[in-house]
Amino acid sequence: PGIGKTTWASKAPAPIFIPTEDGAGALDIDTFPLAEKYEDILQSIGCLLQEKHKYQTVVIDAMEGVEMFMHRYIVERLEGAESISDNSKGSPTSFGKGLSIFAPNEMTSLLQGFEALRRQGMSVILIGHSTVAKFSPPDLEAYDRYSVRLEKRSLELIKDWSDAILFANYRTFLTKDDEGFGNTRARGKGVGERIVYTEERPAFIAKNRYGLPPEMPMEYSAFASGLTSLKKNKQESK
Repeated sequence: PGIGKTTWASKAPAPIFIPTEDGAGALDIDTFPLAEKYEDILQSIGCLLQEKHKYQTVVIDAMEGVEMFMHRYIVERLEGAESISDNSKGSPTSFGKGLSIFAPNEMTSLLQGFEALRRQGMSVILIGHSTVAKFSPPDLEAYDRYSVRLEKRSLELIKDWSDAILFANYRTFLTKDDEGFGNTRARGKGVGERIVYTEERPAFIAKNRYGLPPEMPMEYSAFASGLTSLKKNKQESK
């Protein structure tokens, strides 16, 4: 929280934001009105698809809000429908099963909308917040790692669709202080340096399809320079 995700995204080429939270602060950016329901998000995407505009990047800030509005949208549709299970109409269990069925489909449809923007030449940046979640690999004991604060199936769909998942954190050094009598205490220390990680590690989710360095300064210019260098190298190798 507060590490500068929105500021980072604001440096992308000609961005416009679709906000689900008031996280822009004093940034001078172009933005759609703050979304209050899922239909607002769909309408904003539709405007970018159907109308002429100057924007080259769309930023969703943040995906947790999108998912919350999406779930409300699905539940509202279920309220007036017959139960999708053998429970009574409108029961909480029915809604829960309804979300498990319809939410992945709706997320897939949303990602198709983002893909349509990409085909028109726009870049798409999805901002998400981190959470610490239990990770259970099949070959090791379960351990905690940083993940994205989204429902698991939605996150898997987004991971598959995305060309890059970047994890931002402060560079931290672990030191051990001598407390006497042979006892030591580990302490995390840092100088506020912000790093973007581009490859997955046991501690966090990350990936990129561009061959970027495993870690970079948290500056959009560094990310853009990395992409430019890779494109140049590919052209020279042809």
